[in-house]
Amino acid sequence: MTHRKGTMEEADVLYGVTMEEGGVSKLVSVKLDDEETVEIA
Repeated sequence: MTHRKGTMEEADVLYGVTMEEGGVSKLVSVKLDDEETVEIA
């Protein structure tokens, strides 16, 4: 995981972890394309 802008600008997919409710982690992926739309899975 990174917060470096340059690294994120070069990526095709970003991955992270969120905790929407206490004690339950969820993996999140964001697929980026060249048209600046975002698909969240």
